[in-house]
Amino acid sequence: MTKTKIKDYTMALLWMATIFYLSSQSAQDSGELSSGVMRWVAALFEKLSFGSSIGFDQLHVFIRKTAHFSAYALLGILTSNALEHDIKKTRVRVAAVLLVCLAYAVSDEVHQSFVPGRGPSAYDVIIDFVGSSTGIMIRTYWSRFVKLKGAYSNEKA
Repeated sequence: MTKTKIKDYTMALLWMATIFYLSSQSAQDSGELSSGVMRWVAALFEKLSFGSSIGFDQLHVFIRKTAHFSAYALLGILTSNALEHDIKKTRVRVAAVLLVCLAYAVSDEVHQSFVPGRGPSAYDVIIDFVGSSTGIMIRTYWSRFVKLKGAYSNEKA
């Protein structure tokens, strides 16, 4: 097993552990984390003159759902990196990564049903799936861009 393969799998697993840790937080702890981010975003919006048009509840939902989307976009990228070592066909790898990310999103919501004050949400699974799909697309197209750029620069040489 190469060092790169070990690094890529380790990064994906560490990110999964981070998601698990964040999902293990009670509703109060999770809310406090969101509130800190909300204060920062609210101050930014106020400076940009968006403050009066966005309510606290809307901002809270936006931040929490954006966090879901972003966390799973990164999971899609990291899992794609890891599985690229073992699954060479792009379509098969994309399908495998989608399946892994979807299974993790579902298991994450089931896990939250055991955390005080938290509960599962099918809506969050959808957001997680869209986030991971976006991450996979970014990773796949970036990889193709790098390969094409390399082929083009080799032609010029």
